[in-house]
Amino acid sequence: MGGKVYVTFIIEKDGSISDVKVLRDVGFGTGKEAIRVLELCPKWTPGRQNGKNVRCSYSLPISLQANIFKASEVDKKPEFEGGMQNFYEFVRKNYKMPEIEGLKGTVYITLIVEKDGSLSKVKILRDIGYGIGEEALRILKICPNWVPAQHKGQKVRCSYSLSMTLQSS
Repeated sequence: MGGKVYVTFIIEKDGSISDVKVLRDVGFGTGKEAIRVLELCPKWTPGRQNGKNVRCSYSLPISLQANIFKASEVDKKPEFEGGMQNFYEFVRKNYKMPEIEGLKGTVYITLIVEKDGSLSKVKILRDIGYGIGEEALRILKICPNWVPAQHKGQKVRCSYSLSMTLQSS
């Protein structure tokens, strides 16, 4: 999950905030959480006009980024149950290669291994055509869950890159 939550509020003369409203959020409770955090903030510096503190309307975009680690940042990388040899065996058994003589190449893929081991945000970075990339996506959708990455003893979401080298028989 990522995006921006847009909020507006009044900074009172004493620096407290009031009338916090969410103008736009990305769902999943992000608007309510933005309000909760703003209400916990220390006092703001109030607006000033002619040397006096005045109430001031303020709009604020709050950028959200999902907590996704890179494979190089985790203590234990995500892996297919039994290792990559088992993954490539799974691909070999389930991949439906088009019957085009001499077809071979490598498909490059990025994905997120979620905390529960499921795969999400699967993207083909480089495809060789002939439906190869679409078939790789199909395989990853039916793929069993992976063993998730770990960082500081906790399961974490992790971006992962892999390649599939394919060759017609």
